[in-house]
Amino acid sequence: GVRVIVEKMDAEIESAGLARATLQTDVELKLRQAGIRVLSEAGGSFLALYVNVYAPRPRLGLYAFSIRLELWQRVVLERNPAVTLATGTWSIGGVGMAPSDQLSTVREYVRDYVDKFINAWLSVNPK
Repeated sequence: GVRVIVEKMDAEIESAGLARATLQTDVELKLRQAGIRVLSEAGGSFLALYVNVYAPRPRLGLYAFSIRLELWQRVVLERNPAVTLATGTWSIGGVGMAPSDQLSTVREYVRDYVDKFINAWLSVNPK
């Protein structure tokens, strides 16, 4: 399984309707529905979500955003198995814009990226 970490978001964006806790729930729910165990303790693999939303320009009324979803896993050096480290082994990301009254669009992008992760995970971890 994986632990889910959603990086801290700007308080202004959270108050505008895109809450970190909601994104955390969205990601964890999709993973569970796909049969991927969600871990609650540190250690092992983790799926990190980074969402940056930039306040709208008054004239345009649009939010600009960037999203990055990364799987981090512990790896062992082949030449020295005593050396282990965590490194990103899978990632996806992108940028976009959303009308200021439709910030929920960002959640849709996040869910799409999680679907892509689930497909990749299941392709190498069949049930």
